[in-house]
Amino acid sequence: MHDAAITDLHGLVWWGLGMPHRFGAAGGGYFRRADAGRGAIHVPSFVLDNLATAEEQGLICLKDPLSEFIDRLFSTGSYFPAPLTPEIIARAGTYPPTAHRADRLLAATAAELQRPLISVRREIGRWSGVQLLW
Repeated sequence: MHDAAITDLHGLVWWGLGMPHRFGAAGGGYFRRADAGRGAIHVPSFVLDNLATAEEQGLICLKDPLSEFIDRLFSTGSYFPAPLTPEIIARAGTYPPTAHRADRLLAATAAELQRPLISVRREIGRWSGVQLLW
């Protein structure tokens, strides 16, 4: 079992809002281990941008201002930003152009970091070969 995983927006929001019942055993287990200091969750930078957009559009409501949420998240020692690199962008371009761009970036981030992806979107695993957890 890996000691770290990549999360998508759904995972970050549902865990951050205290909704662990939304996860399966595998995905929830990674968040629980990270919170206990026994694992790590990598958060792609574009997921944070999607989080900001969702809050601006009123789709979600964080308990604290976004900047405080991000500061608190990355100060835990278990959550880490995953920057959008040229390698990730190039790898995303090798995936089917019919797939949503954010999904291709998620898969490419997981592939480049060689980590499983916590995502409810099972189709990502079918076309990317990335291990999916939920």
